[in-house]
Amino acid sequence: MFQLESEIQRWRQSLVQHDSIGAADASELESHLRDLISNFQDRDLTDQEAFMVATGRLGTTEELVTEFDKVNADSVWRIRILWMLGGYVAFGLASRVIGSLSVAAAGGVALAGFGPAWMATAALAVLVLAWSILLRRVHRQSMNSTVFVDQIPKWMCVWAVIGYVSCLAISRFAIVPLVMFAQQADLGMYAMINGIGAAIVHAAIFIACVVMMWKISRPACLAESDMQPVDV
Repeated sequence: MFQLESEIQRWRQSLVQHDSIGAADASELESHLRDLISNFQDRDLTDQEAFMVATGRLGTTEELVTEFDKVNADSVWRIRILWMLGGYVAFGLASRVIGSLSVAAAGGVALAGFGPAWMATAALAVLVLAWSILLRRVHRQSMNSTVFVDQIPKWMCVWAVIGYVSCLAISRFAIVPLVMFAQQADLGMYAMINGIGAAIVHAAIFIACVVMMWKISRPACLAESDMQPVDV
C-alpha cells in the first residue's frame, strides 16, 4: 500500500545523500514538493498520483543534483576535503588506541609466562577483533545515517588533538610490560611473527575499507521508474 509520508522521506533521503544538497536545501525542496502534492490532491488525484506528478514537475534526483552541483561547487569540495581530513584524524586516533591494546595484550601474555608465539597471537587477535568491531560500527552507521555535516565544531578539534596526544603517551607506556616481562630472545621472534601478521591484517583492513567506500558511495535510493511523471 502506498504510504505518502514514507515516500516523501525516501525522496528526501535520495537528495541529502549527495554533497551538493544540504539539509536546508533538502528541506526547501521538500516544502515545494508538499505544496505541489497538496495542489494535485485538490484536483482529486490520489496520493500516489499526486506524488508522482509532483516529483516529475520538480525533476529527477539526477537533474536536481546536477543543478545544485553547479550552484554549490565550492561547497561540495570544501565538504569533501573536510571529511577527508576528519577521516585521517579519526584513523590516526583509532590506530593509536588499537595498537596500544594490541601491545598491552602481548605484554599480558608475556607476564603470564607464555612464549613469543602466544604473545603474537594475542596481539594479532586484539588487532583483528578491535578493527572488525570498529569497521562494522562505521559501516552500519554510514548506511543508516542521512545526516549532512558541513562543519566541525571547534571543541571537537580540540578534543581530537588531546585524544591523539593521550593515545601517543598511552602507546608508549603500553610497551613497558612487554619489555619488562618478556625474555630478550623472545622479543625478536615476537616482533617477526607480529610484524608479518600485522601486515596481513592491515592489508585486509585496507581491502575492507575500499569495499566499504564502494558500498557507501552507491546508496540505495528511489528507482527512476518509480518517479516517472503522470500526465494529467
